[in-house]
Amino acid sequence: MVPQTLFPEGSPFYEDISLQESDAEEAQRLFDELAADGKPLSFTFTTYSLVEARAAAETLQAQLSAFDNVEVKVETLDFAAAQTRVNSRDFDMTISSANIQDPDGPLWSAFHSSSQGNTSASTTAGSTPHSRRDVSASRSKSVRPRTTTFSGG
Repeated sequence: MVPQTLFPEGSPFYEDISLQESDAEEAQRLFDELAADGKPLSFTFTTYSLVEARAAAETLQAQLSAFDNVEVKVETLDFAAAQTRVNSRDFDMTISSANIQDPDGPLWSAFHSSSQGNTSASTTAGSTPHSRRDVSASRSKSVRPRTTTFSGG
């Protein structure tokens, strides 16, 4: 079953925002616009050699092949080579995941624009990424700590 929302209805993070909205005609119009400007969409999806990761890359490639003015190449690398490329941010597109139970800290680390753990974030010239201690200190000023109580039985 394909999820319809990012979080299930029982989650405290649930929002009724569909993940399934798409507009193929608008997508083709945008691809054509890029091509008319001399910038047709072309990129390489760098992926790990895991069956699931390669399948995700090849599925995206197949879905986008239905459009004109789009070219997707798939580059499959062993884990060490792929991780080196990801860590050095030497890729057009890659696959990543965040497997977590309490979303606050790990989601921030994986997706915040100033986190070193966010492989899609770019660092501007002359800027220095924050250390984890600096980030934790700044977050503790603005984020109320979460407490959980367990009752034994």
